[in-house]
Amino acid sequence: MNTRVIVRRSNILGSLNNTVTSDSVVSNTIRFFQKSCYADAKLKVSTKVSTTLGRNLNENSQDATSVPDTVCLLSKPKINFEDIHNRISEGYRGKNYNFRNTHKEEPSESESSRSTRLKGHFYGYLYPWKSKEELAEYLSQNVIHQSDGILAVNKPFGVGVRNIVQKKENKLEMKLCEGKEVHKSTNEYDNLYHIRGVGACEYTLEDLIPILRKRFELPHLELAKSTDKFSSGVAVFSANKAASSKIQQSIKMNKHIGLKTYAFYVISTNISKLLNTTKNMTERVAICMAENERTHVAHPIITREFSKRAVKEGDVIPVNIDIKLLDQNYSLNVCCSQIYTSSTKHNFLRIYYASIVSPILGDHLYSSRVRSVGGVMALIPPAFVQIGCGHQLLSTNVVSALGLQTPEDSIIVPVHTHLHSLTLGNFFGKEKHLQLIAPLTPLFFWTCEKLSLRLS
Repeated sequence: MNTRVIVRRSNILGSLNNTVTSDSVVSNTIRFFQKSCYADAKLKVSTKVSTTLGRNLNENSQDATSVPDTVCLLSKPKINFEDIHNRISEGYRGKNYNFRNTHKEEPSESESSRSTRLKGHFYGYLYPWKSKEELAEYLSQNVIHQSDGILAVNKPFGVGVRNIVQKKENKLEMKLCEGKEVHKSTNEYDNLYHIRGVGACEYTLEDLIPILRKRFELPHLELAKSTDKFSSGVAVFSANKAASSKIQQSIKMNKHIGLKTYAFYVISTNISKLLNTTKNMTERVAICMAENERTHVAHPIITREFSKRAVKEGDVIPVNIDIKLLDQNYSLNVCCSQIYTSSTKHNFLRIYYASIVSPILGDHLYSSRVRSVGGVMALIPPAFVQIGCGHQLLSTNVVSALGLQTPEDSIIVPVHTHLHSLTLGNFFGKEKHLQLIAPLTPLFFWTCEKLSLRLS
């Protein structure tokens, strides 16, 4: 049976001439399937199409514009959508295509030459350490607290936390290099596409524990709490099990006494109208899971309407936030903000900033939820968006300001979130908290300078 595709003119053909024939629509639409970053959101595939409508189209050879209800019916033998999805995942999505002249593509730069060129960029030197000892020495020079059974350091971007996660990523990268299939229903699949451009540091904090034990003469050193791999900021080691238990109790205590555990600096694109109007905003939202209609894989989303019963039954995870706009650059449409939050589960920062239509700079996972619709940035329903299949789309002005040559180069831009402060409630007793503060890293300062953003 032939696969039939319904293409709504309001979604796909808006950029095409209204007088195109059905043949040109076929050719352009098939190219659109293979190269568009929005095939999933804008195309609806159906094998149950009215035979009457199909017969009328074939018999009368009608133009696309004459099909009733502005629906163009295409008949094409067995389109392999899985192959199309794989091609999009391999990088087609990152290219700038002109759908009026899809047959006139300019020759693209080879991957090897582009990779060599990008290595000379500032973002190409995110991981200068050639051994565990060098990384351990770097952390030793960036200690922010060493007492009370705690050793806290300022972790750089890209350094993993647990080596078990690193092993999974290495295994997935090996599969990709060998041309093997990667299971698309795993979180690791999304993570793999996220690190494609910026790469990954070879070492993790857990790998450094034996070296740090000797360096600081702490025989029972263990990792207690840290910001995630693709973020910089506070990472906490405990000198003994009692200290480790006390840290976890303090974090739980924050929920009861109303303290927000985490404070992040964030650089985001597309200045949020809501945030720009209020400058300061307090909000209570929740994280829940929504299934993608194409892949049937559940991904986290932000909801602002939820009941106490949903919280009690564990259907949603409530999060309290305070967010403050620090600075904005209207010419580049970028801004810097500080956000206090009670949780970071399920990539909360990324999905939250996407929900206010201001995706985080360097977020190659969830920035796909925000797209330009009629010249206005809008939030696309997450159920229709496949995450992690390409780089973040940045404006040419931002690309130029960051010293990049083409929009495709934005794949090397790292996630710009920095855990500036970690608060441990009642750590020293009632209403006596411990606040661990990590200064901004050179990565953050460099980007702020290039984008003309101030953090004061």
